[in-house]
Amino acid sequence: MPAPVEHTAAPRRKRKPLAACIAGNAKGAPPPGPLPQFVKFADLREAGICATYPALRLLVEQHGFPVGRWFGANTRVWTVDEVMTWLAARPSERPVPLTKQPVAAEKRR
Repeated sequence: MPAPVEHTAAPRRKRKPLAACIAGNAKGAPPPGPLPQFVKFADLREAGICATYPALRLLVEQHGFPVGRWFGANTRVWTVDEVMTWLAARPSERPVPLTKQPVAAEKRR
């Protein structure tokens, strides 16, 4: 009977960070900036921006909230920068409603 053969695993190669890979492919190019961070609807709900999908739709259609992008078949995402820019542009106080000026008693006659 032959002697059992010992199998040794090949040493694993250490992977370079993504930024190093990209920088290595473009010689002389500046290093890339950080990759964008994405948030999903659940993150928007947790942050108190909107609670339901219809509320999100109203924000997009009537209040200029960014549309976002499709990340997968059923997943829409927004970058943190898009959401923070939109929040920074929002008014800090409720706008004063336009009201009619009261007509003076002399003008009513």
